[in-house]
Amino acid sequence: SDATATANVPCPDSVDMVTLTVRAEDGSGNVASAEGSLIVHNREEGFVTGGGWIPTPEDQTSRASKSAHKGRFVFVAKHRKRDGDLRGKLRFRLRSAGVDFRSTELEWLLVDGSKALLQGVGKVNRVPGYQFLMTVHDASRASRRNEDAFRIQIWQPADDGGREVLYDSQPGDDPLGDATTQLGGGSIRIHR
Repeated sequence: SDATATANVPCPDSVDMVTLTVRAEDGSGNVASAEGSLIVHNREEGFVTGGGWIPTPEDQTSRASKSAHKGRFVFVAKHRKRDGDLRGKLRFRLRSAGVDFRSTELEWLLVDGSKALLQGVGKVNRVPGYQFLMTVHDASRASRRNEDAFRIQIWQPADDGGREVLYDSQPGDDPLGDATTQLGGGSIRIHR
């Protein structure tokens, strides 16, 4: 039979990752369990806007000169006050690799001090089925780093539950780690 359980989690002052384990036992003593992560955050923490370009790793692109290796981006993401719905968009273009990504849906936004993470789904060159995670750093909100930074990861979900990465501006770094690629031009702003 179906069962439903509800848990109330206090809203943290900042971002928190919660590991959730569900265990079920049927009348015959058969046990099944599943584990997953849940990100808990405060929607009142702010919203984020930005635009500009980053230099990109040349080994991720297939063509020519260093001047062609600019990843251009523009984004806005904000929770509406009246209902908490997340609204906005992201566009990332890297001509040298033939990548033109446009978000079609924003899933979640986390703002924690000078760092923000935005995840959603979108299209690459008008083809649907891609997901993204954007991480940004607003230097005006930080005490240590003095440059805005941007990271974008774009992938297709794999059949085995993993990711087939199309592009990552910081390959090899922790997927939830800080953005460290400084902007070549433009700005990022976390608004309160």
